[in-house]
Amino acid sequence: TDTIGYPGLRPEALPSCTLKGVSAFMRSDACKRVIILTGAGISTNSGIADYRSTGGLYESLDPTVLSASPQEMAAIAADPEHVARFELFRANPLPFLEVKRAMIQGLAEDKFRPTCAHALGKVL
Repeated sequence: TDTIGYPGLRPEALPSCTLKGVSAFMRSDACKRVIILTGAGISTNSGIADYRSTGGLYESLDPTVLSASPQEMAAIAADPEHVARFELFRANPLPFLEVKRAMIQGLAEDKFRPTCAHALGKVL
């Protein structure tokens, strides 16, 4: 059987650390809530670019075309993740919104479809 997690650490109500055992636990009264932790990669199969992979937003980012001051452009050029930092967004939200424009437009145009991973959250 395929074990999920470390088999030595499990709640008493969890019958086993297998998919079948976890599934049974989640359907039982002992399971009160389920939390799903994901990253940007959950949406890549929908056509939404992630940040760090080859061809991702940070790799293709050109600070010179953003509505940013020379200092902001230099900071983004030195560290592309700077475009998503709260401090920059608070001072000037335009660079982040410009980087996310294609995604925002795609959502408005219903261009992207949920994946199985998105559907899992609804099921749980």
